[in-house]
Amino acid sequence: MAAKEETNRAPLLQADLYLFPKSKSLYDVRLYEKGLHYKLKTDTTGFGEVIDIGDVVGCHVMKGRTVDDYMAYFGIYSYPYRRKLLGQSVRKRQTVTFCVSTHGTFNKNKEIADNWRTKILGQIHTGMTLIPQNKKYLILLNPFSGPGKALQLFREKIAVMLGESEMPYELIITEYANHARNIMKLLTLSEWAGVIIVSGDGLIFEVVNGLMERDDWREAIKLPIGALPGGSSNALCCALNFRAGEPYLENIVLHSTFVLLKQDIMPADLVHVENSQQKLYSFLSTCWGFVADIDIDSEKYRGIGAARFKLTALAKIIKLKQYHGKVSFLPAKPYTTCKQHTFSGKDDTHNFAAAACQTDKTWDEIYGELSNYGKDEVNPKDQSLPHTDEQSEVTKSSSVIDAEMKEQLEDINKQSAQVAAGDQFSSDRLLDVPFTGNTDHPTDELSTQNHNRGYNPTSYSPISEQDSNCGKENCNLLVGLGEKLPDNWVTIEDDFILVVASYQSHLAPDLCPCPKARFDDGMIYLSLMRSGISRTALLNILGSMDVSHQQSSYIEDIPCYAFRIEPATDEGRMTVDGELVNTEAIQGQILPKMMNLIACDECEDI
Repeated sequence: MAAKEETNRAPLLQADLYLFPKSKSLYDVRLYEKGLHYKLKTDTTGFGEVIDIGDVVGCHVMKGRTVDDYMAYFGIYSYPYRRKLLGQSVRKRQTVTFCVSTHGTFNKNKEIADNWRTKILGQIHTGMTLIPQNKKYLILLNPFSGPGKALQLFREKIAVMLGESEMPYELIITEYANHARNIMKLLTLSEWAGVIIVSGDGLIFEVVNGLMERDDWREAIKLPIGALPGGSSNALCCALNFRAGEPYLENIVLHSTFVLLKQDIMPADLVHVENSQQKLYSFLSTCWGFVADIDIDSEKYRGIGAARFKLTALAKIIKLKQYHGKVSFLPAKPYTTCKQHTFSGKDDTHNFAAAACQTDKTWDEIYGELSNYGKDEVNPKDQSLPHTDEQSEVTKSSSVIDAEMKEQLEDINKQSAQVAAGDQFSSDRLLDVPFTGNTDHPTDELSTQNHNRGYNPTSYSPISEQDSNCGKENCNLLVGLGEKLPDNWVTIEDDFILVVASYQSHLAPDLCPCPKARFDDGMIYLSLMRSGISRTALLNILGSMDVSHQQSSYIEDIPCYAFRIEPATDEGRMTVDGELVNTEAIQGQILPKMMNLIACDECEDI
């Protein structure tokens, strides 16, 4: 909430205005840096109502539909928190519209309304990355992801908020497996402010790898990527909301769109993953065993949404399997080897024998190597991605969009174009009018300081020249899959229930293995669960893997910079970002700050 102490300072703007649709009582309206305050002129006590600038996504100027209406109107669209009787507070849409009737002509009143709009948007956009007027966002939507409601969600919820904020965009509906990947390979970067994915995590995987397959991959991967939930798990959306301090368990579409509209750009890590057949680029996780089995086997229950994971997890617990193999990693801090012994008593607690294992490099030394990582000896264009119609989220029920979808697509893009023309939010009583102020920026007073930690909005800066000259031979922490690992790696051979290498806080709304993970912390978080755990204990662990993340003695959480997983057989599924790959030796290493996310970083440190 905007600080009430603001009222002790001079306001940015002040006027006596009517409140639509009442239009009978005058309000004292004052705009401050953090909020817009308004109260009845006759009210001599209290502070009246406050619209927190941090909750505002847009402001439109409108006119009445009747010929004799000379007043101008400006509507403020905001999403303040509303406390629920039970559960977490969530954001709710609020619109407040003021009437300007100072002069006897509409044009004069519109000048005043335009000035209010400019000042309000100036406060919203301070510190934001402002996109050039000739650019827009490319939105890729998979209509078959998750329960198949992505297009409906976009029309009914997302498009409304994009229109309120006047974010320019063009929507493309993906029609077949790897469609998004092919679009990224041919995209003219200079035409777009960024790409936004409305789907599950599978389409994000396609976009990332499509950008990395380009000849100009160093520049292409810097194109900002945003995510809105349209799938089942929506792991990246959960991580984005969690980092921004926004809810993700309830009305995730609204809160994810709210985060997106802040248009803050943050660097994020990628992970280079390779097996004997492929070289991939992962933003989320690499899994072997229990978690991967659930992810793939739950596909048959896609229509029920996120509940499919819980249903499949119960089935897997009943028929619990273990897989023998080796897990190796380059630890981020001195590691104590853990060897599991027998379980005793009802509490099923671990007893461990310890043996110290130290790394021989400091984090600064390793981070220096990782920051200079190049892939000059690898041409990603020659690498195929592990997509089939059965596995990919892009095509689940059909390989082409039907006529109804095409008609909806045309309507949505037409509405997007109407935003610029000022006709998106017309109603039965008010009509949007085009903004006639400064078209380059909402206000000349906008701060030129970007809060995007290194992002340049006018050119997607590639890796520095020094980095681009760095070859794979002296920058890569990985050796060949058949080669002996360096002495500063740790190797564990055992029977495992699950192995998860994750780089985001969330893998699903109720699965938060790494609450301390940050998008650009240069870290891989390796989670190991060995055999011997009871089914009851496993069920309890899964039930507590929310943001509270109660530490369990059954799970080893190991921060590292690189990993290798070597299954003894081909049993147990293996996934990269939820996409099925062959169950065989696989390894990966962190690529710090390789990509850019459309995100905001406002929550307090844990």
